[in-house]
Amino acid sequence: MPPRVREIVARLMRLGYIRKRHGKGDHTVYYNPRTGDQITLDGSPNHELPKAVWEKLKKRLGWDES
Repeated sequence: MPPRVREIVARLMRLGYIRKRHGKGDHTVYYNPRTGDQITLDGSPNHELPKAVWEKLKKRLGWDES
């Protein structure tokens, strides 16, 4: 089961990401100043991340847990 958006945000913050800006609707953009990487998440903190988004995010960030 994919995690909630707030759990992903907490992990991103531990990796050095900062909230860059709020996008349209429920979208929020996070930016890592060290790497220049930018990630956009959709949904309020209590929403569950869609499974496809979770799988792509795990692959992109090298998170190998299921």
